[in-house]
Amino acid sequence: IFTTVAPYTDRSGRRDTSNARDGIARRAGPLSQAALREMADAYQALMIVAVKAA
Repeated sequence: IFTTVAPYTDRSGRRDTSNARDGIARRAGPLSQAALREMADAYQALMIVAVKAA
């Protein structure tokens, strides 16, 4: 997506947060994936997130 779809292709430079540096992605672990579907003029991502109350 980042190399082929606008507006991502319009961005200059590299992204500043990789999954390895993202605290949310690290804590969520390898099972945290979104269901991605290509549509006519966009991509749709579905992710179910549970939040544990403090």
